[in-house]
Order: sequence, then C-alpha cells, then structure tokens
Amino acid sequence: MSKTYAFLALILLTALGVRLYALHSYHKSVYSDFLLWDEQSAHAYAMEMAKGEQNKIEYHGTGKLPVLIMGFMYKIFSPRTDVIRMVHILLGVMTCFFIFLIGKELGSEKTGLMACAVAALYKPFLFYNITLLKTSVACFVLSAVIYMFLLFIKKESIAKSVFMGLLAGLFTQIRPEAILLWPLFMLMPFTLIDRSLKQKTVLAGVIFLGLFLCYAPFLIGNNKKTKNQILGKPVFGIAFYLGNQPGNNTPYYRPVPFAKPVPRFQVAQFIVEASKRTSQKLGFKGTSAFWTKTTLTLIKENPFCFIKKLFIKGLAVFHSFEACDHYGLSFLKSHMSFLKIPFIPFALVMPFAIAGFLLLFKTHKTHKLSSVMLLASIVPFIVFFPNARFRLPLMCLLIPYAVLSGQKTYDWIKRKEYKNLIVILTLISVLTITEFLPI
Repeated sequence: MSKTYAFLALILLTALGVRLYALHSYHKSVYSDFLLWDEQSAHAYAMEMAKGEQNKIEYHGTGKLPVLIMGFMYKIFSPRTDVIRMVHILLGVMTCFFIFLIGKELGSEKTGLMACAVAALYKPFLFYNITLLKTSVACFVLSAVIYMFLLFIKKESIAKSVFMGLLAGLFTQIRPEAILLWPLFMLMPFTLIDRSLKQKTVLAGVIFLGLFLCYAPFLIGNNKKTKNQILGKPVFGIAFYLGNQPGNNTPYYRPVPFAKPVPRFQVAQFIVEASKRTSQKLGFKGTSAFWTKTTLTLIKENPFCFIKKLFIKGLAVFHSFEACDHYGLSFLKSHMSFLKIPFIPFALVMPFAIAGFLLLFKTHKTHKLSSVMLLASIVPFIVFFPNARFRLPLMCLLIPYAVLSGQKTYDWIKRKEYKNLIVILTLISVLTITEFLPI
C-alpha cells in the first residue's frame, strides 16, 4: 500500500513538473500575451467580477462555472491570467489522481498507477492545462463524476447518489450538452438486483435532486436575463444548426457566412439572421426554436446526407486528428518547445481503449455500465461536433480502459494464449487503421 502511494506521489509530482515546463514553454513563445476570443470574454467578465461590477458586462460563452471560479481567484489573488493557468495546472494534476482512482476501481492499483502515468504525460491534457479555456475544469469534474459513478456501481448509498448527482449537475453547467447523460444517472438505481422498486425510486429521486440542486442556481440566473430560455442562450438550436449545416462538408465546427465565430458576436448575429428570415423580432427562445426547426427541415429534405454526416462524425470522435476550433496543436508545435516532445498522443490511447471496452463489456456489470456511459457521452459529439477540446474529458474514462487492454495483451503474451491474443491484436489493428482514415 505504502509503495503504491509512493509511486503515485512520484507520478503526480512528474505531472506537476511537466505542466510547469509546458507553462514555461508557453511563456517563451510569441503567444504568451495572446488570448483567444473565448478566453478574452471569460477574462473580461472575471475581471469585472473581481471588482464586484459583473452586472456591467455580459458573459457570452456557455457554462458559467469556470468563469465564476476565475473571478473568485482574481479577487483572492490578482487579475493575472497566470493565476488561472496555475489553477488549471493543479486541476490537471488532480484529474490525474482521479484517473488513478478510476483505474483502481476498474482493475487494480497497478492499473490505476499506469493510467495516472499515461494521464500525466498525455499531450492534450498538458496543453489545455495551461490555457484559460474551461476544458481543464471539465476534465476534472468529469473524472470525479466517473469515479463516483463507479463507486455507486460497487456499493450504492444515499450519500453516493447525492454526490454523483451534484457532480453531474456541475458538469452539465460546464458542458450543457451533458444534460443528455441525466437519464443514464437516474436509471442506474434500476439496474440494482437486491433492491425493492421503492428503494430504487428513492435513489433515482436523490440523484435527480443532486442534479437539480447543482444546476438550478445557474438555470435561474440565466432565466432572469433571458426570459425563460431553458439553457440561458439559444445554445441548442445554434449548435444543432452549426453541427449539421449543409455548407459544412467536414464533421467539425465551421462558422457560417452570416455570423462571426466569436462568442460576443455569434449569438447576436444568429438572432438577427433568424429575425430576418421570419420577419419577426425573435428573442433567445424563438431563435433556438427557429434554428432547430430549420435544421430538422434540412434533414427531412435530405435524410441520406444527414445519416452520412452522423456516421462521419461518429468516426471523427475516434479519429487521430486533433480537430481544433481554437488552438491548433500541430501548428503551435513550431512555437512551443514542449509540443515537440513525443508525449502520449490520442492515436496511441484510442485503439487500446476501445478494444478494452469491447473485450470487457460482457465480463462485469461495471464494464457494461461504463460502456453505456461512454456511448451516451459520445452522442452529443455526433449530434453537434467532435472537436478535440470537446472530446478531451472522455479521456478520463478511455485512458484506464487503454491500460486494462494493454495489461490483458501482456498477460496473454505471457500465458501464450494465442487465440485471445489474435482477437485483441486484430481489434487494435482495425481501430488503428480506422483512426487514420481520410474523413
């Protein structure tokens, strides 16, 4: 036990060290004083929040929790971006710790340590931990959600139900499309065999209460400003149109001609365009409904193209290409020295992870429910768009399964179980080819 935690401490210190080196490398680049549009919007709102004057400015992004954390840290320390970068680095290290716990629950302490080591050196984690984007907060919260999810499967209780609901509610505030996962969490108690229907219903109700209590304050705050718009802004309708617009031949996010891809302009320009097309003055709710209806009409007119696009987006979720709508890792490699180091890429993790899910699915209830959670998490990427920063939190579950898959492969090599070895190597080979297909 003491050896395990000594190794864990060493891995976490390594994780901290490489992230600090990444930050140093970032500061030496030409981008050290540059903020992207999303980062500018969050930084400006957090600055006003630190002064207590947040009512003077509107935050145009979705998911306000990371910005509230940013404003709180600015108020305690100073309104410098490095304060938030350090917070994100610490959250990145904590994410590695939760990935250790997830690996431990899915396999063993050795699985946890190896998963933690992979997370510590996983290149996209390193990069996003030094940006101001909310990706680091999303990864940390989802890793905690997954761990609580696994603890609940192992031994359910009211306390675990509450915490799982609260954490999932927080994650929904960060990534609004995670509301699609709510049915999964509330249906989990009904998979229990040794509980009465009444007990299962109580547990499901407690999970929902946790979800609602954590999400309600943000929902109410949004409603005051947007007059009963469910998610605060016409997020669903706009994202649904952007993800399935006929003019975009790629599976990734691409802007439209009538709206700038900048948070403070895009929503307003979508409202203006919707108002023009309907010859009515639309609000947030009407705009969301209009773009949803427009997208559904386009789908009805050409269902084959829509199905084809969904299939390509499904492939893109597991593709090696790190599609960016913000920072481009491949482009920045020539400007930041740490990106030139061969840290662990997505292309190495994905084939082993999916092979692990496929092989372990039937072996235990934990793996079955984890697979359902993975599939449910993928749905928003297929409906909207699978850009790299959106899929990054999924690595909190994929990395431990990649390690489990690697351990299985090693064990079968040692035991000379060639039949099983052929199966897993075939799966990994097919998945490797799939992630490099031109899409």
